Amino acid sequence: MHLHPRGPPAVASSNTGSLQYSKSFDPLQPWAAGVSSLLARVPLDSTDVTVIAFNGGSAEFTEFRLHKFLLSARSLYFRRKLEAVGNTGDPDKDGRKIVRNVRLANSVDARAFETAVKFMYLGEVVDSGHEDVMANVERLSRHLEMPELWEMVVETDQKKQRQKRTDAVEKALEDMDSWFKEFVLAKKICVDSPEEAKKVKVQQSNESFADVLLQAEETDDGQTKPKTVLYPVHKGMLRSEFFTAMFTGNFKEGRKLHETEPLSVIPIDASPAVLELVLSFLYSEKGEIPLEHALDCLFAAEQLLLDRLKQKCSHVISSATQNDDLPFSICDVVRTGWLCRVRRLEEFGAKYIADRLEQYLDDPELAELVAESAERIKERQETDTIELVDDIRYYLGLRFRQRIGEEDPLFDGGDDGEELDEIELSEQQDEFFDRQEAMQNELLEKIDELLGGFLNSPVELIPVLTRDRKLEIGCIDGLLDAVHRCLIGCTIYELFYLLIHSIEMLPLRPKVLLR
Repeated sequence: MHLHPRGPPAVASSNTGSLQYSKSFDPLQPWAAGVSSLLARVPLDSTDVTVIAFNGGSAEFTEFRLHKFLLSARSLYFRRKLEAVGNTGDPDKDGRKIVRNVRLANSVDARAFETAVKFMYLGEVVDSGHEDVMANVERLSRHLEMPELWEMVVETDQKKQRQKRTDAVEKALEDMDSWFKEFVLAKKICVDSPEEAKKVKVQQSNESFADVLLQAEETDDGQTKPKTVLYPVHKGMLRSEFFTAMFTGNFKEGRKLHETEPLSVIPIDASPAVLELVLSFLYSEKGEIPLEHALDCLFAAEQLLLDRLKQKCSHVISSATQNDDLPFSICDVVRTGWLCRVRRLEEFGAKYIADRLEQYLDDPELAELVAESAERIKERQETDTIELVDDIRYYLGLRFRQRIGEEDPLFDGGDDGEELDEIELSEQQDEFFDRQEAMQNELLEKIDELLGGFLNSPVELIPVLTRDRKLEIGCIDGLLDAVHRCLIGCTIYELFYLLIHSIEMLPLRPKVLLR
């Protein structure tokens, strides 16, 4: 018997073949393509087991480099097999053996098993055209407890085959989600502090087949007790350029571990609740994102370079238009849109403020937000406006246009249900329009007053701009920094006005300013 070397099963074409089902019709296609790409082992080879199958009963055999966690999630046969093998042999500290190889029965043909591998990894499965192979596939389908495999192989109708492909992906999604909850979330390790977490050692022979640990911390906010949580996860399912660069670059996280070394720990700047939402998205793209965690989850997605998760979080936030009690500040939503380059959040924030402008006009945080919006223009010209204010004015106009005819019972008749004559109805409609126009003009004037306060008395803006920025107004550098922040577009006369009226704020002599 000799080793018949072979690369990954011919699944490289599976991505191409599966793309015949357009993403516009199959929203799960990106997830399925990510699972299929695990077989290519490029750019990251995260395989951790070699399955050996013989070729047609001969002495030659083929090796398949696969992933234990995926085999366990997709096939109950492999789940029992890997668990049984892990509990035998020379045990390590945890009483389990690191499973490196699994040999299939001699009756299992390698060509049939290759078809099963393609199915488990969501690749393209077709009839091989060989009766002996097809007969072996039928037996293997029963042996691996995957009847869907045989049903897909023998289906010849293209429309029905597409439906079975969709059903197979949905079944795989359910399998992975169930396995994720049982072997990742249920196996998390909770300790009281990061110092305690450093003492935790998880061996490579763990029952979750994890090859790395992610660490999240719960800070003390007065309501929840601080804790540190470790999650046993799999590099192959961390489908992100952030993790790919980490594991393939010259970083310690990408170093190959010796068999006796425990798993590496990677801290993630997120709470356990947020990290669990991120992991649920990576493993199965299932689970709803609660509004209370949507903003933090979006920041985590930005950090981990997960654009599709960012879109999902921004959709959750922007769908809360009618929610008057957001679990976070609307100003923070706008800032998040700026920082994470999500225009949808900027527009949502402006519309949310415009719909409730009466509540926010006297809020100093709105003045600070407007100032920050002004700062975002790097090279201000005389004709430049403030983007946030423009957006608020636009949505304010929409707000009043939408109200006309919708909120006043006069358009449906009198208060007592009686019909009004044309003259009386016209007069009352004019009165309604006048009230709406007066309210809109009043709000626009208050916006102008807010902006006028910035331009006519720039010194008044200094406390707003320096709040939470730890600028020392008592020193010349701090003052000039604050002046620079608020003088975008100011004239030389306004500059002198600011300097003259700011001298009294300084414990310095006026000649210091001249110098």
